[in-house]
Amino acid sequence: MPYIAPEILQSGEYTQESDIYSLGIIMTELSTGQRPFYGHPFDIELALKICNGIRPGFSKRTPKCYIELSKQCMDSNPHNRPSAKDISSKLSKWRMILMNPSESISHEESDIKGDFISANDEIKTTQITLQNFQSSMYFSRLIKTKEIKQAYESAKFRDSQMCDLDVRNVK
Repeated sequence: MPYIAPEILQSGEYTQESDIYSLGIIMTELSTGQRPFYGHPFDIELALKICNGIRPGFSKRTPKCYIELSKQCMDSNPHNRPSAKDISSKLSKWRMILMNPSESISHEESDIKGDFISANDEIKTTQITLQNFQSSMYFSRLIKTKEIKQAYESAKFRDSQMCDLDVRNVK
């Protein structure tokens, strides 16, 4: 469930933009070495949180440009997500920066290279511990989008209800 875009959880319709969202989630997993929403039950409550904007975090030393791209991929509005072509272009640029000697790149590119090298060093020393949570099923299963959509709409309605006020005795 954590890889599924909010609009799919609400409508059940897959789009290319929803694949981009999933890539953003995978990017967080690569950053932290942990499954997204590790330790949270994969239930309707998590689905509602995803629909309301909760996203997985990043490790401390993750390069800023990487975080920005991942967050763009996970944007709540599918139309704000980058295209596959834009993502490929950024990844190619980062690869070029990492492959070229530091003397042949700009100061900004050198900072990006340093950030990626630092993050890579952290990954090498990060100990990954996995625990099995019974309500976090890590295998494919049918997601009941109709139930999620109903719960989401119900929560939105509750949040928008006006309070009944007794104004008869107001002077």
